[in-house]
Amino acid sequence: DWSSDVCSSDLRIVNDARTIDAAIDAWAVEKNKPDGSTIDLTEVATYSKSGNVPTTDSLGNPFQIGTVGTNQVRISDTTKAALTGISVDWGAY
Repeated sequence: DWSSDVCSSDLRIVNDARTIDAAIDAWAVEKNKPDGSTIDLTEVATYSKSGNVPTTDSLGNPFQIGTVGTNQVRISDTTKAALTGISVDWGAY
């Protein structure tokens, strides 16, 4: 049903953001990248289990990639708006 599909999508979106965040953290530590450094997603992808970093969420909206540090990955405001009314813990994203 629709509600379980939406719940599955929002969990996947948050999990994808966490995966990206963890890969960026691992890359930044390995490459000695200080906060504020530009993120190279091609290099970061090698630090994810799949060898790939999704650039868009399951609704087709892009993840916002900032610089190394706080808020290095953000879930699109468009995605959050599309899932308004659903109880989603977006965490830091």
